[in-house]
Amino acid sequence: MFGTDSEESPGNEEFRVKRLTVQLQLWVLVALVFQNIPAAAQDGNAQLEFGISFDHLYSKETKSGTLYLLLSSELNGEPRLHMNQGHFQGFIFSYEFEDLAPDQDIVFNSKSLGYPGPLADLKPGRYAIQAILDVNPTKCDPSHAHNNGVSFSKRLELNPKTSGHIDIVIQKELLRQNKPRRQRVNYEYIESRLVGRQIGSRFFVNASVVMPINYTPESKRRYPVQYWFADLGENTRSSLKYFQKRGLYAPMAGEDGRIGKEFIFVLIDSTCRNGYHGWVDSPNNGSFRKALYREILPFIESHYPIDDSPSARFLVGKGAGGLAALNILIDRPDYYAAAWALAPDPVDFHDYFGLDLYAKPLPNAFVDAAGQPRSLLRQNGKTIVTFEEQVRYETVVRTGNLLQSYNAAFGGLGKDLQPARLVDPKTGNIDEKVAARFRRHDFSNRIQKNWSQIAVHLDGKINIIVGDADDLDLDRPVARLKALLDKKHMKNSIEIVPQLNHAGVDDRKILLGVQRSIMALWLRESQEKEKSD
Repeated sequence: MFGTDSEESPGNEEFRVKRLTVQLQLWVLVALVFQNIPAAAQDGNAQLEFGISFDHLYSKETKSGTLYLLLSSELNGEPRLHMNQGHFQGFIFSYEFEDLAPDQDIVFNSKSLGYPGPLADLKPGRYAIQAILDVNPTKCDPSHAHNNGVSFSKRLELNPKTSGHIDIVIQKELLRQNKPRRQRVNYEYIESRLVGRQIGSRFFVNASVVMPINYTPESKRRYPVQYWFADLGENTRSSLKYFQKRGLYAPMAGEDGRIGKEFIFVLIDSTCRNGYHGWVDSPNNGSFRKALYREILPFIESHYPIDDSPSARFLVGKGAGGLAALNILIDRPDYYAAAWALAPDPVDFHDYFGLDLYAKPLPNAFVDAAGQPRSLLRQNGKTIVTFEEQVRYETVVRTGNLLQSYNAAFGGLGKDLQPARLVDPKTGNIDEKVAARFRRHDFSNRIQKNWSQIAVHLDGKINIIVGDADDLDLDRPVARLKALLDKKHMKNSIEIVPQLNHAGVDDRKILLGVQRSIMALWLRESQEKEKSD
């Protein structure tokens, strides 16, 4: 009702054939180049290299996908478990392959693509080593996706000049994790046939549903619902911990006042092969916005005792999930009571992680106006990750990351029929055509563009909390949004908390404050509904 459909049709059969043809041509080209790289073991060179294969214990069939080699300086646990926990300590290498047979070697040597650099840059020392065969067509986290293959972790002393050839064999298959049975918690795998048809593979959305404390199957009562959208890197595997941390789950009691007795909580996974899809329609990911309204929400609200009136639906999210909640709200503001976004990803693309996507000329993503490296992530005022480092990392680790997710969701198709990149990974220059596509998804821009349609429905429904010490500087675009809403005299609740960082918005006191606000709004809406009846 509110918003526009994608101009490109991901469900078009001709489009899928062209895309597969281009991918096959790229795989063949890369394979031919790779075959010409000599193995160090063959010419007697003692320089470090790795030969990686999988055996029949993992699979007897050929495989296609991406191979990752992890060399972690963190020696606790498997390297794959550190892959998505912030800044990876060590080196990561990747290689896309097609029809790899069991016992067939892929060699990583000094010419292989790696982050933060080639094997020659590896400092001598002890490393934990592990390989991942990423073949799952729908999951973005290669370290956990079922059907992927992994090797057992090795700990070895490595020297890039003297360690020679090392064999790594992938033997273990990652299996789908069984959800633990918990009182009041239900786990759902909801198939999206719409997205599945578009990507050419069955696709399921994971959701965790927490029932109210006083719910009984015999009761005819219907409950209001809170839809929570997990942040980038969070998923429904840890949903119990997710809700416990926020004070929203205990086996029998423990919630704040009446909150746990009044609401059904639904945590919805928002990831796909290309990362965080954000519930927008995209030629890269598929029509997730349509899937939300045609498949996901109808499934949940038909299988659980949910009050289906707009005043009973609430949206909550943090980071990428916060931006998703706001975008879902603005798509259908008449369908929800309100949305709460905690430190949402950029809500105004005049400040997209520090980049002004409206500037003429567009800025360089790697250096600022003073020629200094552009910071992306800071902690205690110190730069932890620069924009350039993140782009280089995502060139190697190709799914499930921050910038890649938005490229796939907002950037449209590139010439190679892959997600178009906003930032050139070699120069840091911003592509103007891609930036124009991004601007169509700018939350502030969408409010101004659709003001006459949405103003009456959106008034008073935007609630945001962010700290002025946010590690990604997300307070700056929020301040711009607040200035816009205030100028248009739209009621809102936007709070920029002094000295609060990105993780701080997950503080239990803040989250319970959000719950009290939702509770108060629900009670007010219920009382008004009773009066009107």
